[in-house]
Amino acid sequence: MGRNIDAIVSNKLYLGNITAARSTRSLTEHRITHILSVCQDQIPAEHPQSGLNHLRISVDDVDYADLLIHLPSACRFIDQAIRSGGVILVHCSNGVSTSAAVIVAYLMWSRRVGVTQAIEFVRTARDQIWINPGFHEQLVLFELCQYAPSLSNGVYVSWRTKLDRRLKEAGYSYYLVNEGGWFSQFLGLDVLFFFFFFCLFYLHTSCVYYHTCAKTFN
Repeated sequence: MGRNIDAIVSNKLYLGNITAARSTRSLTEHRITHILSVCQDQIPAEHPQSGLNHLRISVDDVDYADLLIHLPSACRFIDQAIRSGGVILVHCSNGVSTSAAVIVAYLMWSRRVGVTQAIEFVRTARDQIWINPGFHEQLVLFELCQYAPSLSNGVYVSWRTKLDRRLKEAGYSYYLVNEGGWFSQFLGLDVLFFFFFFCLFYLHTSCVYYHTCAKTFN
């Protein structure tokens, strides 16, 4: 069983899971002052009275989730925490993929190292990490975007367009709500239309059957 929390940069930057983020004892023991949550799970630190600085990035650990657009804000938050003398925990549900990808991005951004070198650095401290293939690709793109993916960045726009096309072909639509915000997944319109017309057909058939039975018994 993997550990709940590990130091990536001693006394400055930690990588962990939801258990570590919810543990008052763990947060106190490691003197955590800032928490970056990269998941949907709720934690006590979100409440102002917790005394902790908290940022949430709601991205699921799936290949087609757009983590790339959020990496600049995540890197800035981590950097500000460390520069202010704080200690930051970056976590997701399991502390294996999404949060690891964010810390790798931060190391690439702050130290100007490549993806492979950054991943190996993190793995040395936390050997259980496994970044999903989609996020790994986005880390490569993060460097190609010169660490500034945006709706005006050609590299990002090209990748995003291809991603949307693949999702549409697979029967999904995955749309950007706002430039720095979150993304939502929902069934493609073709599936919704099919369901709608199926319901109409079922309703029509039921009505015809009802009237036929009524005439028979009358």
